[in-house]
Amino acid sequence: MIEINKMTVRYGATAALEDVSVEIARGEAVAVIGPNGSGKSTFLRALGGLVRPASGLIVLDGAPLAARAPRDLARLVAYVPQDTAVLFEFSVREIVAMGRSPYLSTWGFESRDDLAAIDDALTLMDLGDLADRSVLEVSGGERQRAMIARALAQQPAVLLLDEPAANLDLKYQVRLYALLDRLTRTRGLTTIIVSHDLNAVSSCDRLIVLRDGRLHGVGSPSDVLTEHMVEEVYGCRASIDTHPRTRAPRVTLDWEKT
Repeated sequence: MIEINKMTVRYGATAALEDVSVEIARGEAVAVIGPNGSGKSTFLRALGGLVRPASGLIVLDGAPLAARAPRDLARLVAYVPQDTAVLFEFSVREIVAMGRSPYLSTWGFESRDDLAAIDDALTLMDLGDLADRSVLEVSGGERQRAMIARALAQQPAVLLLDEPAANLDLKYQVRLYALLDRLTRTRGLTTIIVSHDLNAVSSCDRLIVLRDGRLHGVGSPSDVLTEHMVEEVYGCRASIDTHPRTRAPRVTLDWEKT
């Protein structure tokens, strides 16, 4: 689905990502991990067409990403950033409906398919009771769910999520990751998540590890999540065992007392 070949992204003279090459298969759930400043958000923004690489190539579904028209790209890729601030008083439903923009006719009228996609996204994110509320009046976690619902309403082939559970309470964190797993399996959605929560992403198909803007490692969670990797990349110690129910790697940090 996505081929990244020797991608370098610069902000001025500073390289946020340098010489990164990786392939992501259709229907794969991938997490991008690494410490602050390692280039994780830039990686997502490049895949979403929001920043252009200084060099290298991104191929999306067989065609160079840079050659795709914005409307075409928006039908293929949906992006949910970390910052979900909204400046204007839209309702939750109106926020979710914005995800249908790439499909609207010249006159901007919503079709039956558009309305069905909006209702489906509201249901998936458990926002039915909040649909008519102002997005400025709901909690940060509820606003985050609305932004994810907007992305789902796009019905993309690729879903990019930057710290999607950061503002969610425990119940909705569990529901979100379960939903993403189900959509990936049943709808063939390719999901790429940036997260600091190593346990939350330990059930992904693969992990991409970034460090200082470079690719540090790629592999299955069981291969990547090691005590050596955590200490080398994050600079802290951890114990890794197997979760008794999910059988996924489980990371327990060794908290230091001062």
